[in-house]
Amino acid sequence: MCTGEHRRDQINFILDGILINAATMLTTGMFLSGYFIYLDAPDFLIGILNNAGAWALIISLFSFVIYERMTSRKKLLITLNIVSRVLLCSIVYLPLFISANQTVVKLAAMMVIMGNLLWGIYSTGITVWMVSLLPHKKRSNFIYARMFYLRISFTVTTIVAGRLLDYFNKSYRGFVVIYTISLILSILDGVILMNTPEPPNEISKAEKIKAKDFLAPLKNREFGAYLAFIFLFYLSTTLSSSFTSLYQIRYLELDYSFISLIN
Repeated sequence: MCTGEHRRDQINFILDGILINAATMLTTGMFLSGYFIYLDAPDFLIGILNNAGAWALIISLFSFVIYERMTSRKKLLITLNIVSRVLLCSIVYLPLFISANQTVVKLAAMMVIMGNLLWGIYSTGITVWMVSLLPHKKRSNFIYARMFYLRISFTVTTIVAGRLLDYFNKSYRGFVVIYTISLILSILDGVILMNTPEPPNEISKAEKIKAKDFLAPLKNREFGAYLAFIFLFYLSTTLSSSFTSLYQIRYLELDYSFISLIN
């Protein structure tokens, strides 16, 4: 699974996946919906925020224009990682400093959107960093093995955090504990990345990818029609999934432990 001269660095990326996947789960989905429900935010806003990460990722696809011009991207990536995670985790501390509930909701929403946008830009670059450390013939094995550990992390974190919120009776204190754990996991992930080297990126001066080249496949009618179908399919799926956790928590009043189990 982990082989070659970068074996230790590959292990670091497995640990990175475990930590950051757990941290991300604690600030998205039912935990994000639950916190904004606690703040008495409107349904429409919660639905939008539940998919802020997906929309931000689409926008961030064009960040390749920045990355391809950089010989070293490690400092930028770690900065994006830390700033994004701090923004997403710190929303839980706003009520400690601001008494006006509507102001808290607005600030928290802006922090979630900005944090997800930065995370989308980070996600594009971190994947290239990880792949650059893998032997060409072992990439598939490594990615499948890493995904296995990520799914374990996802499952265990969701179930434990759901039971923890129920233990605190779905109170503000419970959300503070959950988001603080997420922040600690994010900091540990940043430390691991700081101790992981990045191979230098060779910039090709002869030929550079331009934005119009990125959009060139859309000129193909068959491929464009296929993309349109995929877009509409996931748009319809997203519209319903955006409000699933909201409906389960606010209207069905299900326990977080039960929701985490069925999810």
